[in-house]
Amino acid sequence: LEFYVLPKSLVAAAKTEEEIEEFLTSQEANDEERQSRAAAKMTRRAKKKLIPLQIGQNCTLRVPDVDREPADPKNFLVVVMAECEGLYTVGCRERILASKFTAADLHVIIENLLSIDEAPDAEIPLRTAVTKTTGGQGYVKCMCLSGCSSGRCSCSRKRVLCNSRCHPGKSCNNI
Repeated sequence: LEFYVLPKSLVAAAKTEEEIEEFLTSQEANDEERQSRAAAKMTRRAKKKLIPLQIGQNCTLRVPDVDREPADPKNFLVVVMAECEGLYTVGCRERILASKFTAADLHVIIENLLSIDEAPDAEIPLRTAVTKTTGGQGYVKCMCLSGCSSGRCSCSRKRVLCNSRCHPGKSCNNI
């Protein structure tokens, strides 16, 4: 009895270990019932909030930070291509995106800027689609100490001139 945290009224009323065990099992059953009721309530509320999307509807898709470069847009224009069990297949001007998305991931826009016919049939990852749309310039910077004269300079290898983010305060031959 000393290992359980029980109400004082129960400890005073319960004389045997069996009575305490019975109380604990009834509490566990009540907890499971409450949890299942709360889950059902949450799903009902989510279904009311998220209206189903129509095929051909234009949406924006928030691009995760790991899938975009600093100059890339945070939102990406897509069109709903198909729906299967609450997951939507979407396409962009580049191609159809390989991942499936929920209605919560997609934000409907009023204008029809993109049609289903404009999306080619091949699949492409989201990261590649965003890079192709924006040009994929990205950030290139080097941390050269030797003035960017050797072949180890990442800017020289990519045939890009060094900029203000590269080795500030050091001399550079690649300007």
